[in-house]
Amino acid sequence: MRYVFFLVALCISCASVTQIETLKESVPKPVYRALEHGVSEPQPSLVDYKERLASKPTPSFILNWSALPNDLTASDLNFLEDKILTNHSRFGKFIRLPQDRKATVEELKASDVDVILSAKVERADNQLKLSITYLDPILGSEFGSSAYVFKFESEDSMKSKNKKLEVYQYKNGLIPLRLALTSYWSEAFSPKDTEIQAIMEATVRGQVSIFSTSPGTLINLDGTDIGKAPILNYPVLNGKHTLAFSKPGKDPELRKLIVRGGKKSRIFQEWSDDISQGTLFLTSYPAGLEVIVAGQKKGKTIYAESGVPYGSYPIQFIRSNATDTYQYAESPLAVRPKGISTLSLPFALEEGISWEAEDFWSVSSGSPNFSVNFTGSLTFQKKQELPTGWHGVYSQNLIPDKIESTLKFGTSTELNGKFGFLISDIEGKSVLVVVDKTDFHIVKYGNGETDAPVHVSYRWKTEEPEKGRTMSWTTDPEKQMLKIALGGTTVLEIPWNFKVLWQIAILTPHDSFLSGNPLRGIKIHYPDMVKFEEKLKK
Repeated sequence: MRYVFFLVALCISCASVTQIETLKESVPKPVYRALEHGVSEPQPSLVDYKERLASKPTPSFILNWSALPNDLTASDLNFLEDKILTNHSRFGKFIRLPQDRKATVEELKASDVDVILSAKVERADNQLKLSITYLDPILGSEFGSSAYVFKFESEDSMKSKNKKLEVYQYKNGLIPLRLALTSYWSEAFSPKDTEIQAIMEATVRGQVSIFSTSPGTLINLDGTDIGKAPILNYPVLNGKHTLAFSKPGKDPELRKLIVRGGKKSRIFQEWSDDISQGTLFLTSYPAGLEVIVAGQKKGKTIYAESGVPYGSYPIQFIRSNATDTYQYAESPLAVRPKGISTLSLPFALEEGISWEAEDFWSVSSGSPNFSVNFTGSLTFQKKQELPTGWHGVYSQNLIPDKIESTLKFGTSTELNGKFGFLISDIEGKSVLVVVDKTDFHIVKYGNGETDAPVHVSYRWKTEEPEKGRTMSWTTDPEKQMLKIALGGTTVLEIPWNFKVLWQIAILTPHDSFLSGNPLRGIKIHYPDMVKFEEKLKK
């Protein structure tokens, strides 16, 4: 008995949280609220200076040496820099910042830098190889790469190439001319001007894809007709723009948007009179899985299709090669009129709140005073007081299966308000975890409930700033259960419906608004699919 008591005491002391008196409070159930589109003025991000209202046609760039040979001379380095600047200054403006260290965000913002040329030099035999990677200064994403190769020419090699003697007539005699340079670097390979130009232009242009529930909707951008929906990856200069949608029998509808250089945007236009068709939007993380809709191969994720007749469609996510086809998941999806029907398979989503996963989320607020940004990490902002309720982001519909997901967030001192993490099925059953500094309140909602009392409350025992705090949720299809844990402590385990689609959300309430980053990160894994993917790669 003493051993048993010792083990129980040890487990209690290792627990991340301790149960406290349940908060005597009823919590309104979060509800997704889409913003009604109109001509409201979009606002640029406070943390991403590349989101601009005024268009900038010419990119600004800096040069950073990421790796240099130890024996590279100063004159050789100057030669390489001159070569880079000569080729790139035709298509951008060079900003000189310290090249021996990483520039700070403040320095980049002050100089309005659009792209960092990260240069690496390697020496092999009598050659220098110069590799350049073009990096987004805020997101860290790559716009492309280029390479140069230079060959060392010595005096002996130059003599062997010169078969004729050049002379200079001086007074009454001829004086043989000697080579002024005893050695130099000759250019053996370099990128074409058109290649450099394309990369540099990509740093100040975004790509906009436009979909409509009525295929053939006319699209006008800033007064110029650009085609009919759907339009895919249309290049648009950074800055604020106005889209106009029109079709027979309807007044044009306007939508204003901010285009950021180097990012893709997707715009969906839902017409109120489209009572028989909607839009499909299918994603996977990582992207690249093939999708089959009602038995027809449609393309690879990320995939969108407008003008789809309403009804239920079987959706398959597969990967195929020359000989085999492997199905990752299958689920029915109901297409509803006048709306967007989403389905996602984030089987290995590592950076769930970064800019790469922005398509996974939809903003929920109903107010133009609330804004969301995914630069670096998910950020909440507000311009004015917000309507009563929860504001944040909802995920796409998730395929039910075995899932292991972890959220990481900061210490209580990092949070300037409350935030909630919601897990729900499309029939309405939900679990909300409300994080209030050190305290965590768990609320359970049944189908049709609009509010519910706090089920149980916990308090985090010890905080470590570097590690932060973690919350995990896992699902077990065999037991049909959902489990939530704070740190290493299971705080809720309930039956869960595996026959309908799920959704998650990250939210903050209007009366205790969290400004900034609610989370440090979120990962979502479908572990069986991750293992299968690893086998395929082998």
